[in-house]
Amino acid sequence: VAPSSYLDKELNGSRETLDEDIVALEAESTSSSGLNRDEEAKTAGYQLLGKTYSKNSRSGSVSSDGLSRAGELANEKAKLVQSMREKIEELRDQETEIEDEIRVNEDLGKKVQSMVMVKATKVECGKFDLFIQELNNVIKLLLSLTQRLNRYEHMLQDLDLFNEEDQAKKDGLTMKIDKLKSQHEEACQLRDVNDRRGDVVSAFLENYCTEEEYADFNYYVMMKSQLALMQSQIRE
Repeated sequence: VAPSSYLDKELNGSRETLDEDIVALEAESTSSSGLNRDEEAKTAGYQLLGKTYSKNSRSGSVSSDGLSRAGELANEKAKLVQSMREKIEELRDQETEIEDEIRVNEDLGKKVQSMVMVKATKVECGKFDLFIQELNNVIKLLLSLTQRLNRYEHMLQDLDLFNEEDQAKKDGLTMKIDKLKSQHEEACQLRDVNDRRGDVVSAFLENYCTEEEYADFNYYVMMKSQLALMQSQIRE
């Protein structure tokens, strides 16, 4: 509310009296106490326009809308952060479960290896050890190449090909991708060779092992690859 001595005065809002009204307002505002000068000016201005000033006027509404929007964004951000935390925690739990399964499977592999050493010949034991060793190497190689290939392909997709600098990056990434694809093909060939080696091992183990022992061998080999892939995906 503006000073009462000024508001009691009749305001017609004409251009002839506008300057006088403003001067009078400034004089009254200077002598008044306990009132905010900005509030007084806004009140008088609305009076001059034949309107009633309120803190809930349009300017206040805009400010309120801005605060409301900011609050919504902050709320959405908090929800997103919480969702990400929950997902990360879920992935950590899954990683722990996979690590436990890998340990159990490796224990099964040691059991199978002990059985092979007892029942197979020295030459056959050597073939078994070579097969398992190469299986480990091939799995690690394929996973490493696949991860790098996916990373470079994603980087290539994110480039702006209308940007000169990104265009230069594209050529380098394309060369890396082509090289990795070639290496991946070679790794797949190594895997095929080792799979044939595994067929030989599987054939003589089937002759020596009980049905349960032979099932343990097949399960160990199958899960070794699957668990390594699952662990890699979770970590990535």
